[in-house]
Amino acid sequence: MTNIQRLAHYLKDSCITNETLSFSEIKRICGLDAPTDILDGKRELLREGFSVIKVNIGERTVLFSRNP
Repeated sequence: MTNIQRLAHYLKDSCITNETLSFSEIKRICGLDAPTDILDGKRELLREGFSVIKVNIGERTVLFSRNP
């Protein structure tokens, strides 16, 4: 299982349409360094059913959305 797949699995289990995670939460969940690894994995996340809506560098968060 790739790190992106681990992140997608976490997001699927949360059952939330939109979820904001901090960079440190993402690192803890799947080992990815945000925002670089997240932006590099956007296509894989799309295949897993999620989109990256917003990366907020100032707040150190990423907003994800479940695709319809």
